Amino acid sequence: MFKRIAVFGVLLPIFAVLGISTPANAVAGAGFVIQCTASLSPWPSPGASGTCSGTAGGIIVVNAEIVNCGLNGCSFSASFGYNEPCPVAAPAPPPAGLADGTFTVTNGTDTVDGSFSWVRVGATAVITLSPTHYDGQPASGVGAAVAAFVPTNGPGTCAAPQSTQTASVVAVGAFAATSP
Repeated sequence: MFKRIAVFGVLLPIFAVLGISTPANAVAGAGFVIQCTASLSPWPSPGASGTCSGTAGGIIVVNAEIVNCGLNGCSFSASFGYNEPCPVAAPAPPPAGLADGTFTVTNGTDTVDGSFSWVRVGATAVITLSPTHYDGQPASGVGAAVAAFVPTNGPGTCAAPQSTQTASVVAVGAFAATSP
């Protein structure tokens, strides 16, 4: 719990500076914290895929429906392609990377899914979110999050890539969902 509060305290001011512009037809918004373990094979790589599984906390409101995740009440999963190219075969991880993929958040009754894009510089990332469905019904919106990316078995470097890199990811964000 203390880690989540500390990460939230560090990332929230960054998120506040980024700001989110909500559409005029916004139905509702959401505030969330995601904690997941990413698996990237191999890493670094100029083009590979990965997954991230864990939990989501907060309240998500889509199409005027509430998905209450509480502190850790929802499961979270994502799959993505990533591009972490090495400028040279240095004994360090690549300084930046990109990822695009899909995510799903469910509390066992309700499900929100969508797509995301991620831009990582060092151990931090900025994420844009697009919720696409709520319980199978179309939804749209815009969102943003900031995340910490901390390798848990390495990290792999440009000179010595990991066959499977794992990392702890913690993201804090919000989105405004709109009616289709």
